[in-house]
Parts: sequence; C-alpha cells; structure tokens
Amino acid sequence: MGTLNTPTPEVAERVMRPVRPGDYVAAFRINGRSRVGGRLFSLAQVHGFLGADDACLDPDGLVEWLAGPLGDSELAEAVKAAYGSCSTGYECMQAARALIGERLAQVGS
Repeated sequence: MGTLNTPTPEVAERVMRPVRPGDYVAAFRINGRSRVGGRLFSLAQVHGFLGADDACLDPDGLVEWLAGPLGDSELAEAVKAAYGSCSTGYECMQAARALIGERLAQVGS
C-alpha cells in the first residue's frame, strides 16, 4: 500500500501499547436484529475486530480515537481521507482496516 510514512519511534511505541481503560473505542456487531457492543483498547484489537463482516465502529469516533488517545494523527488523517471514497459503511470499515494493517506492519505487530 505505502500510504503512510514510517512512524517515529514515539508513535510506534504508542501504537504498540493499549490505551488507558477510559480511552477505549466503542465497537459493536449487528447480528440480525440484535446489536452486541464492546470496547477496544489497542490498534491490534481494532484491526482484528474490523475483520468481521458485521463489525461496526463510528467512523468519526475511530478517527478521534486514532488522533487522540492512540496519538497517531497521520493514521487518523489517512483513515478520514479514505472515508471520502467509500459508498457504504462496510467499505469504510475495510478501508480503515487496510490502513491500520499497514501501520501495524510498519511497527512490527
């Protein structure tokens, strides 16, 4: 892909560790008529979660979490930009997952 610059050591360190308990990103799955929620505390958890077909995250909430608690403003901006070319929520989640996967590959996770 090559969309993201190599992160600084500081960003790489933040990406590798979980955020504080109160700084999670809210996630949910929609199965038929039910909705099951959860909390994600690391970039690796978000990446794995977005691999499910029924995974949903608030797009703006994800961008805010990436920039704020996770501290990766470049990734947040890339995800936000990718949302502009999506026509469905599923496409947006997959675009975010691809960028998150790229960042995780850069930091060796």
